[in-house]
Amino acid sequence: MSRDGAYYREIVAKARATPGGHLAVGPAGCTLHWVEPETTIPVPLEDGRPGYDLRTRTAGRLSGADPAILKTLCLHAGVPVLDCSAASPEVAWALVARGPMVAVGGEPDPPPSHALSHAPLAHVAALYRAADAEALTIPDHP
Repeated sequence: MSRDGAYYREIVAKARATPGGHLAVGPAGCTLHWVEPETTIPVPLEDGRPGYDLRTRTAGRLSGADPAILKTLCLHAGVPVLDCSAASPEVAWALVARGPMVAVGGEPDPPPSHALSHAPLAHVAALYRAADAEALTIPDHP
């Protein structure tokens, strides 16, 4: 699929529809996070008899797009944006590498949150705001 305006609008809409879907912008670029709709895959047994259904949801991520263009599209569509691109390298590193990840399309891990845990988007946004980074179109409270 070519990456034209329609492609970007389609995936921005998917991010908007995904709980926890968001655009993360950092000093090195951006990543849009969303989850694809659930897919059912029939898995037959070896002898050809009906087996079972495998239900799966695929996490979607888009990297490599122009951050300014994608940020504008996301803000216009109401997609949450976490942006530490203007922060110092130390602050950006602390937020991205040491802070919790956003729970995208699933349940967050129980507290406490740490670098390898999944937290609610509002919680991660509060960390960004506390570090004077941008957390846009996100409620002020976790």
